[in-house]
Amino acid sequence: MLINEELLYKYGASLHDYLPSEEIFKEGEEVSQYYQIQTGLVKLNNILQNKEKIESVIMSGESVCNFLCFTDKKFPVNAITITNTTIIKISKNDFNRLIKAHENIAEKIQQYLATRVYNNFIWMRSISSHSAEERIKGVLEYFKNLQNKPKRSRYLVPFSRGQIAAITGLRLETVIRTVKKMEETKVLMIQSRKIYY
Repeated sequence: MLINEELLYKYGASLHDYLPSEEIFKEGEEVSQYYQIQTGLVKLNNILQNKEKIESVIMSGESVCNFLCFTDKKFPVNAITITNTTIIKISKNDFNRLIKAHENIAEKIQQYLATRVYNNFIWMRSISSHSAEERIKGVLEYFKNLQNKPKRSRYLVPFSRGQIAAITGLRLETVIRTVKKMEETKVLMIQSRKIYY
């Protein structure tokens, strides 16, 4: 957990449950809350010319766009759940009060943001490749690393082929064909339609 749950509750946080594909906030909305994922997966996306572009995926223990609590900016993305998700919410004012009272939390958030920025550079490099396989491998490697999975262990990819297409910017048909080829060359494994990397 980025911030201890008990500390968040002490400053007025509450728990909220979401079903898959539920909207948490929309692009252009005012930032009034701090969001921390207790369990589940959340995607940050934009819709460009009626096509979804997934900008990032946030997992259990992480916060969703927490840096915006330090600004007067509006959300530049939509946040939508991928799985059943439980989120701890606290008002922006109470969040800032907590930060002022606990300087060590501010340092932890700085470190978290620095790591996210670094990972986003890796992410951008992998999805800008012209090779469909390199794009898919880069994204799978990125999420496997976020889960701290050992190199040799198999990672259950929590995304559908459609979601991988949206994340990589590839067409669905290209993802299906490339994933099949990657299975044949033993880069990944498919069991019961689920991808293991």
